[in-house]
Amino acid sequence: MTDVNGQKAGGIILRDLELFNRAAIFMEQAIEPLIHSRIDGFFKEWAEVCGWDFDGAGEDDFEELWVAPPQWRVDAEDWFAWFQMGRREGHSSNSYQIADLFGVGQTEFGLRFRVGHSHFGGKMAWNAFSHTIGEFGQRLGERGWAYEGKGAFFRPLVLPAALVSQAWESDDWAPTLEPLEKALNSLIDDVSVFDALLTKAKASTI
Repeated sequence: MTDVNGQKAGGIILRDLELFNRAAIFMEQAIEPLIHSRIDGFFKEWAEVCGWDFDGAGEDDFEELWVAPPQWRVDAEDWFAWFQMGRREGHSSNSYQIADLFGVGQTEFGLRFRVGHSHFGGKMAWNAFSHTIGEFGQRLGERGWAYEGKGAFFRPLVLPAALVSQAWESDDWAPTLEPLEKALNSLIDDVSVFDALLTKAKASTI
């Protein structure tokens, strides 16, 4: 932000500091917790309907949310791969998480494919294997996944900011969460490619 823009923004805030303070408190104490609850609940409901594993509910951090198909489960507390919410790699943001998730912040959220390196001979072995996944990178790229290097893939997820106020006022979150539903449903189709990648990884690293 330039000095001029900073001065203008500060002036607007300070002209009604009481209102800004009340708005910030309401955002942190009411709006954010409710939106977290709706998204947590949607992840959980989707996973239960589809028979996938899920965790992160009840946290106040979207980046704790993840899902995984049952075949990626090692035991009750361990998975060798999963899809996790997260911001773009290498991006920093001072925005509220919901601002980033709704596309009006400083970066964007998405779903990231992650692995437990210990199940593939360790981090060094996995990183070495990642140099051989060109075919999978191309196939996943055609499905909207961006390759971030070292076997990590990221697909952006932006919820519609234009609908969130309507969702708040009506308590009907279905239209607002429709892109999340589509993103999660697409994972079901993408799993076959990731399964093949993981099978190759096991053969190469163990």
